[in-house]
Amino acid sequence: MLWIAEVLSASEYINTPGYADHFGRSKFKEAEIKLTIQTTVGFAYDCDGYNSQPNLSTIDVMTWNSPDIV
Repeated sequence: MLWIAEVLSASEYINTPGYADHFGRSKFKEAEIKLTIQTTVGFAYDCDGYNSQPNLSTIDVMTWNSPDIV
């Protein structure tokens, strides 16, 4: 993911704890890009006929919910 941050000239890259071990913190530091691992808040929602899976992506939350809920 470092390359994405570099291509976008990001100063910070934020991700969830589930992927924390996949990032080389030293590589982000060398690239002078702050790596932030951010704890998420559990969020349950109805998926009309489907089984809801906890802690999926923000895109999934946005697919099933109105902007007011998101």
